[in-house]
Amino acid sequence: MSEKAVCLKFTYQSQGDGMNSFLKETEKKISVSAALFILRFGVGVVFLSFGVGKLIRSTDWILFIPSWLTNFLAHHRGFTVQTFLHFQGIAEVLIGFQLILGVLTRWTAAAAAVTLLLIIYSIGFDPIGIRDTGLFFSSLAILILGPGDWSIDAWSARHLQ
Repeated sequence: MSEKAVCLKFTYQSQGDGMNSFLKETEKKISVSAALFILRFGVGVVFLSFGVGKLIRSTDWILFIPSWLTNFLAHHRGFTVQTFLHFQGIAEVLIGFQLILGVLTRWTAAAAAVTLLLIIYSIGFDPIGIRDTGLFFSSLAILILGPGDWSIDAWSARHLQ
């Protein structure tokens, strides 16, 4: 080992754990922020894509509406299954965008979790219900952990105080 390398190694170690712990904390904070963004982005993309699908081709989704809801909607004039699906599509698009951007994240994650819970209850525990169960628990994780640093919520908290 050269004299310069020994000197650099000694200098770095002589700074104590201050710099090392700062780097570890920064790395940890970036990892948590990245993980929360990836989680929000993943759940948000699913909501966004399903919401757009309901708005563009609501007829493709009619088979997923349980008969009790179809009967309930039939008793309300002017409120058809397609109208319900359009409202559901708009709600899912909003949930998707808000999760991706991290806007009102905890409220949005709560809305996502409630929506998914109702879908799981309505559809049952088939392959779609199993998928939605995973999305439900992902939404709960976002609700519990919050938006993370890579979100509009965090930016507004830092800059609008």
